[in-house]
Amino acid sequence: MNIKDIAKLAGVSTSTVSKIVNHKDSSITEATRSKVLDLVKKYHYTPYASSKPNTTSWRIGVLLSSSISLDSTLDGIIQQAQASGYGTLVFNSYSSQEQEEQNIQAAIEHRVDGIIWEPIDKSSLKLNKTITAKKIPELIIGPLGDDRSALLPYEEAAYNLTQELIDRNHSNIACLLSPGRRTQSFLRGYRRCLFENNIAFHNDMVFYDIDDNLTTVMENRHVTGFVASHYRHAVELQQYAQSLHYRLPQDFSLVTLRNDSDEPLHYPGIPEISSYNMRNADFGTHLCSRLIDAIEHNKTEQTEFKHIFILDNEHTVSQPPNMRHNLIVVIVSIYVDTYLATPTLPKP
Repeated sequence: MNIKDIAKLAGVSTSTVSKIVNHKDSSITEATRSKVLDLVKKYHYTPYASSKPNTTSWRIGVLLSSSISLDSTLDGIIQQAQASGYGTLVFNSYSSQEQEEQNIQAAIEHRVDGIIWEPIDKSSLKLNKTITAKKIPELIIGPLGDDRSALLPYEEAAYNLTQELIDRNHSNIACLLSPGRRTQSFLRGYRRCLFENNIAFHNDMVFYDIDDNLTTVMENRHVTGFVASHYRHAVELQQYAQSLHYRLPQDFSLVTLRNDSDEPLHYPGIPEISSYNMRNADFGTHLCSRLIDAIEHNKTEQTEFKHIFILDNEHTVSQPPNMRHNLIVVIVSIYVDTYLATPTLPKP
């Protein structure tokens, strides 16, 4: 497929096609521009002048700070890129700034049209000048991104999960955290919800491991509910509680956040954990669409990533144990064997 073929299919001149693919199309109508670009992407047309720096390569780069093998965000990015006629180059920095710098250089050398970048730490942001010098559109994601729409709403999820327990009259709520991308955002949401409900925050109510400290608060019945940042950690807590003969939600409630790629773990006799499902793949699609809009200079209004949080079930969430009145009191005489027969149990 050459430029004449593209021009013929689009019903325009070859010079019009050349102007569009080389970003010199200010005098061309949006309808014509869109029609030509659709054909260019559909047939993977690459102009002969592809060595020029301002020529579109139809590739985007994705720079990750660490592995996300259990996260479907990347799936969403790749799917949207392919649907839009773009290829995807994925790089992993493995938390190394040296590797991160090499990845940025590699993406530039491959002439990507745009970059989705997750910096490994604040000091990495100084590398941003390398990307901006090449005038490559970029979208910074993760906790270092300065645009909230480039963040998964982990803080909002933690806030709402905590509120689920507070709405059921819990006030002694612990937080179970796992190291990872969402840890700090999740902790902020948990703390903010407590503060706005006039509940004091205590550091000793935040747990990173299932250990003796956690066992102590369970035995003392001090904690009536847990919010867990990661689904698999919540499952570990549930199994650990069962080994100590605690029942959910009779002894305490448990709510958690689950990725859309996580399979629900359900064992005989153990209830499925009450969870919010995070649509990571949809977030990846959102990120890729935003970047492509920037690459193609589409004048679309930038919107935040919207997520509606609803518990998928209420199997492990209830009121605190001391607020449930499912008790039976039996009164008998001393030194007398009395047998009481009744067709139904007496009311509390």
